[in-house]
Amino acid sequence: MKNALFSILAVLFVSRTVVSQELALVKDNNKYGYINKSGEFVISPQFENEKSFSEGFTAALEDGNWGFIDASGAWVIEAKYKKI
Repeated sequence: MKNALFSILAVLFVSRTVVSQELALVKDNNKYGYINKSGEFVISPQFENEKSFSEGFTAALEDGNWGFIDASGAWVIEAKYKKI
């Protein structure tokens, strides 16, 4: 049972990491977002600043506070920190 759970978690982690590595950071009207290889926005420009993805997550600045988002743009750690 532990092996099955570990395998499922490993697949989810790898798939999230692969997707995030296929995204490119772009700046539009002084906001940052991410596009895919086709040039389509996956995460619309909405952040004041961004960092590069690492292991499926990236730091994002919103309203002067930092947090972390995943490859879909969903907050994983709410933006409430002044420094990262």
